[in-house]
Amino acid sequence: MMKLILLISTSILLFACSSGSDKVNSDHLNFPATATGQLPEHLPELSFTDTVFNFGTITEGEKVEYTYKFVNSGDAELVISRVETSCGCTALKSWPREPISPGDGGVIEVVFNSDQKTGKQNKSIKVIANTYPATNILHLTGEVVGPNSK
Repeated sequence: MMKLILLISTSILLFACSSGSDKVNSDHLNFPATATGQLPEHLPELSFTDTVFNFGTITEGEKVEYTYKFVNSGDAELVISRVETSCGCTALKSWPREPISPGDGGVIEVVFNSDQKTGKQNKSIKVIANTYPATNILHLTGEVVGPNSK
């Protein structure tokens, strides 16, 4: 009986371990630090034209669209693995999902929806890439006033 329980347990364990995907994508990138703490010689570098966009004062309910422009100013291919916003009121329209060669550029387009968002606003957009540091932060700021305030 004990052998049967051991056999069943081992089978379940083996099947559970083999159910994952072996496909590697950009989410698996985790460099540039090495075990020695030295940075690789060739790294991509994410250089934005502007990291902060102030949309000024808008009326509640308006939408603000902005395009953050960047260049890979490093000397290795740039791979953006994820782009995340700090709040559901800020949505991503587009961002490059293919590697970007040194010297080439791209854009990250966002839309801020001010519905039910009055007061000063400071929204962040986190760009995770194979750069050092891996996380780059963009900001969208401004003030939203109620419809009867103007």
